[in-house]
Amino acid sequence: MRFLNNALRDVLLGMISFFVGDVIDIFHRANKKNMAMIQGFVDGDEAIIKQVNQRAWQSAIILIILLLLIALMIRALVSFGSYLYSLITSIF
Repeated sequence: MRFLNNALRDVLLGMISFFVGDVIDIFHRANKKNMAMIQGFVDGDEAIIKQVNQRAWQSAIILIILLLLIALMIRALVSFGSYLYSLITSIF
């Protein structure tokens, strides 16, 4: 999950604009971070494994919170749509 998070962050930063994205990409370098995490995980580095597992849990919790927020937004949109529909039908 952390690998995907770093890659998506790199894409997002790269999409800001061509020039600004390139400048930001120079400082961010998600690929180097991902390779260091993968290498440490494969080599059995306990600190890296602990860090990867901790960030995976954090990413999972954030993903669940975002999914709940999306569900609440969809529910609010449906509720607002039905209210709008009943308002329009009562006028005509």
